[in-house]
Amino acid sequence: MPVVTVRVPVGQVAAVRRELVNLYAVEAEAVHQAVTGFLCEGEPLESLFGHREELLEFDRLLTQVGWRSRSGPADDVELSGERRLLSCVLCGVLIDLAEEVAEDSAGRWRGERTTDQLRQPARGVLELLSLLDSLDSASGVDEHDADDVDDARGRTARSSGLDEPE
Repeated sequence: MPVVTVRVPVGQVAAVRRELVNLYAVEAEAVHQAVTGFLCEGEPLESLFGHREELLEFDRLLTQVGWRSRSGPADDVELSGERRLLSCVLCGVLIDLAEEVAEDSAGRWRGERTTDQLRQPARGVLELLSLLDSLDSASGVDEHDADDVDDARGRTARSSGLDEPE
């Protein structure tokens, strides 16, 4: 797969790291299940190889943003990897931010939040949308490309048994 690079704004690095750790955990569970299937149920070992590769890719991405950074980076971080996985990570962060905006909006409606309190997560949503645009531009993918439907988050969850079949 071709490698693409996006520049993650310093304000989004912690959220990207959190999403990467989440995806790493899901993929680690998939590796565990593949090993258990091989050892206990005689399933082919080949299913392990794909999960191992994904786990290694998430590890490489986590290394780029910093596994252990408590204070966070002082500047933006360039993140290079497979377009499909970067899209998955950025969409996961976008989903979390959109949920935050929805909760804060409900709080605003109830009089518990101010409009100013809605601005920061809303800015984050706009930053993530811009990152997704730059990711698509860097890889030459049309926004409506059918291949974009298969995101790593859903595929990983389904392959690890964490998601109910349709």
